[in-house]
Amino acid sequence: MEFFDLSIPNVGTSAIEAQVHKVGIAFFKNAPVNTDELLRFATHFGAVLKDGAGKEDGVSRIAYDPIRAQQIGGKAYSRQPLFPHTDRSAYAEPPRFVITVAVHIRGVGGSSTFVSGDVLFKRFAEQDPKGLESLMDRNNFVFRRSDTLLPAPIFEASDRVPFRIRFRWDEALYISPAAIPHASTFVQASRDAAWDVVLEERQGYILDNHRMLHGRRGFYGEREIWRVLVT
Repeated sequence: MEFFDLSIPNVGTSAIEAQVHKVGIAFFKNAPVNTDELLRFATHFGAVLKDGAGKEDGVSRIAYDPIRAQQIGGKAYSRQPLFPHTDRSAYAEPPRFVITVAVHIRGVGGSSTFVSGDVLFKRFAEQDPKGLESLMDRNNFVFRRSDTLLPAPIFEASDRVPFRIRFRWDEALYISPAAIPHASTFVQASRDAAWDVVLEERQGYILDNHRMLHGRRGFYGEREIWRVLVT
């Protein structure tokens, strides 16, 4: 696994961009744990989203919070496994990039998990065309956030949207009865295709949120993860 070293002056963001374009994700080490420096790094890839509770500066600080963990979509603040998903899946236009940095890691478990949308799409196209048709039907899936509902497909591929995957596996996804068997197959395919990376402190990644799903294994202990969303 190649980690770009962000401690090297003028480390080539173009090389990181090329890696993300090639495989959907790039890893880095010696990341800044100063928010100003992290945000400067993030702006190389687009505009930083600054909306949302607790991230007025554009940085979400994700740590165990039993209150927030009980809210819809709040499982990231628990210690439970987090199924590979799309960040902001209930938004019409999810952010393009997710930048994540491990700031404080104490405990056992919690490895990051990743699934390539390209791999899943190819798998369904070759082995289950009927399932792919169901997963591309926006009438089969509804994504929820607070009091807003968004009908949207799991896979999009059109002239307007060359390719996009959108998914979450929790109480904020509603599935039509006809699509449940295909969604179950999708979940199993995601589990089969998932791969893990154990992040150490000051290591992280930038991923294409339209091409990759990301999550984590359950863990014991304390940890703080910083996240920046980029459009």
